[in-house]
Amino acid sequence: PTDQQILFIFDHWPGYPPYWAYLRDVVLARDASRCQVTGCPSRVSLHIHHKLPVSQGGAHSPVNLLTLCAFHHALEPDEGHERVWGDVRTQFFTLVRRHWRQNRTHPGAHTVRAHLRRLVLVSLTEIQDIFTFYGLSCPNCNSTELSFTLSQARNRIRLSCNGCGNSIDGPRQLTEESGPRMAELLPATKNIGCWKARWEMLSYRKEEKWGSWIVRKGRTKDNIKALAGQPAKPNCPKCGAPMRLVSPKPGDKWQSFWGCTQFRLTGCRGAAKHTQ
Repeated sequence: PTDQQILFIFDHWPGYPPYWAYLRDVVLARDASRCQVTGCPSRVSLHIHHKLPVSQGGAHSPVNLLTLCAFHHALEPDEGHERVWGDVRTQFFTLVRRHWRQNRTHPGAHTVRAHLRRLVLVSLTEIQDIFTFYGLSCPNCNSTELSFTLSQARNRIRLSCNGCGNSIDGPRQLTEESGPRMAELLPATKNIGCWKARWEMLSYRKEEKWGSWIVRKGRTKDNIKALAGQPAKPNCPKCGAPMRLVSPKPGDKWQSFWGCTQFRLTGCRGAAKHTQ
């Protein structure tokens, strides 16, 4: 009974308990040093989050703890996370906490809500890494043969399934935003996390929402088998984007080849030989 009482005291220690460093190492090892939000690249510092806050009776035990990156930890709405929000500064983004524009006694004083400054948006290589690590697949036909293109002018991402032809369009944001948002739309087949990102602080912008899957005419579940006989499209050796077959016109002396689909957007000149 005495040992249980002592353990209860340490588990509900106000603030961090004396053995927090050890407890942190245990949780990080269990979570493979990855943020537990599916789709997260885990490229910024990792924090240990209490599922049930200590203020609400949560314990300092591995069962109540999980690993979150600094970005997703700052989005948690529970009291106390506002200090996390204001302390995160990275080369990719800056989180600005809620603050007063002027002195509170000034007649024109007003508050500025917490907001996000995006410094570097997700790249094609990062999207490819996320799709590979989490094994994202098409929700319609379960195919993992997905292609993606970026529109730098509009800052949009288009995901297309090479199996059934469905596609979806969404905003190009931070990697920490784009990865989990895509993982909420596309089933993950491996390395699945156990926590869902909270977007309440960032959901006030309408352009941050993803659309619905668009079914391309002539390519539905009924003709997936017919498409299976077509040659697989390779990925660009330079940027990793999907490639398209470029065929010569009648009278041209050059042969068909695979060309990068990002040529018009990024100028990538990746090419591959086409064997007929």
